[in-house]
Amino acid sequence: MTRVTASNVAERKAQLATRAALERMRLTLALHSVRTALLPPPMHESAYRRPLVAILIGIVAKRVGSAKLRRWLRIASLATVAYRIARNFQR
Repeated sequence: MTRVTASNVAERKAQLATRAALERMRLTLALHSVRTALLPPPMHESAYRRPLVAILIGIVAKRVGSAKLRRWLRIASLATVAYRIARNFQR
């Protein structure tokens, strides 16, 4: 049988505490990655695009109908989210 000494117990405790801290850091990093993948980009990057997109959506809505446009936008939104998640997992 192995003898359990106070130094072995202290060493094991320190090792477990270090592993727990490392896992907390990994979890924090993973949550940050998910958050940046799902949140839209900051306003300064896409501020000039929003009026153009609104105009284009208005034109397309008149041409194809709002129900079809809603479906297309929903599919495009889900595809964009999937693309951003895949792109962030590659990094």
